[in-house]
Amino acid sequence: MVEWYLMSESERIKSIYSKYNISDFYNWWSNNQSKWMEVRIKNFELVKEVAKKYNLPYSASGVYVNSGELLKAVIAYTRDKATVWMGVNPRKWNYTKFGKKGLGGSLAHIDSISFLFIDIDRKLKIGPATTNELKNVDTLAEIILSKLKEYSFANDYCKLCSGNGCQILCRLDYPISVPNREFDKRTNTYIDNEEFEDCVNLLRNRIGKELLKLSKKYEDELGVSIDKASFNLAGVCGLTSTKNYKYDGFTWRGILELVKTGENIGLTDYIIDIKKDRKFIFVQPREAKNIDRLIPGKLREHPLIRFMLQPLPVGDRNNRLWFSLKILLRDSKIDIRSKEFVQVHKDIETLWKDTLTLNIPDKKFTFSRNTVNSYCVDNLIPPIYQLWENRIAKRPVKIENVTFDAAMLSTQPLLPLLANTTIEEDMNMFDGMLKDNDYGNIDLYSQFIKACVNKYGEQKIRYYVQYVFLRFFCWK
Repeated sequence: MVEWYLMSESERIKSIYSKYNISDFYNWWSNNQSKWMEVRIKNFELVKEVAKKYNLPYSASGVYVNSGELLKAVIAYTRDKATVWMGVNPRKWNYTKFGKKGLGGSLAHIDSISFLFIDIDRKLKIGPATTNELKNVDTLAEIILSKLKEYSFANDYCKLCSGNGCQILCRLDYPISVPNREFDKRTNTYIDNEEFEDCVNLLRNRIGKELLKLSKKYEDELGVSIDKASFNLAGVCGLTSTKNYKYDGFTWRGILELVKTGENIGLTDYIIDIKKDRKFIFVQPREAKNIDRLIPGKLREHPLIRFMLQPLPVGDRNNRLWFSLKILLRDSKIDIRSKEFVQVHKDIETLWKDTLTLNIPDKKFTFSRNTVNSYCVDNLIPPIYQLWENRIAKRPVKIENVTFDAAMLSTQPLLPLLANTTIEEDMNMFDGMLKDNDYGNIDLYSQFIKACVNKYGEQKIRYYVQYVFLRFFCWK
């Protein structure tokens, strides 16, 4: 490993930063596609100036580029005038707060969660970072990368020097599409959307918490930590080949490593499905095994197709169900021109009243029963596969016979739940309270059910009691 922090800045630029040009970085970031990158600039006059010069879309927070050439031009024009950043995740066109369609730096304009971003910085910031401080920042970065590499989650990443710290961008093996945030033109406000809010908090509430705990172990020893803002979907990071103006001077930002030895297979599934009992036990997603494969002549007997051949709630069914079926079509080598499949395809489109494309997913995408089940749970539909198939050991927690109605009739008080937590977080909290072979769990479970009804409503919790809670709490 190159000890970059021991080099002078001029040596670092010559020996390391110069290995990667701006177009190389944009092509890596965009995965060789044309995606909108936000170049954030705090000086609005400069924003308008550079937007006019290169005929670029712009907003109050910055300008937007969709090619390496444009990114290079914007950096060249702005880097001697101000500190600039880049949006971690690609942006999309949506309504702005003024009721007009455009690109923006807000959560409503995030196209997808494409990266796990980790920003490592000093706890105590007094002047430019010293050699020892940069060494400590790099030490924590390598500890994190080493942990991710154990599970093949750092086969595709970029490590940057942000000037006085270190930043890591780990590409998800497949991006998580961010649901559209609808806009009410009458009131000029965005409409609350539970699915959108869940997506916004995905990184922060799940893998973000784990990474912060890992960082905490080294905080006192190294004097560095992960910035919690890393897990903000609309967050920004240092932009390579730019200057970070601080402490009456500036330091150059540059790429330390740009690694692509393969895909970070399983990272997306882990972020989506992480549970309390799987802390840094990274599980690779299931490939389409014989039990999941489609059989010609028996397509309609497959559980996924049988499930899809009915009217279903729109909520992300294309991304989670149709995309999953296309993976199975690929892995099962089904002829999509066959009379049998053509009719199945037509019947699903008719039932769903939708057009379903037949572009076959890349090999990097693998079939996961968890993805299908997540659609079922989110829409309060009986899961078509067993939840959490990796749970195989029964726990003696004594709560199996507590029904929804019995819990609601009990005189037990409500178990205190925080107002701003998700039901998954509440489940994890309650799971930590259960003790094996303790009959006191029965009263606790009644308290938990009543509290969840009070917080989430009867319909949702009746479903969770029937299909989710017992599988989650009684198996490990």
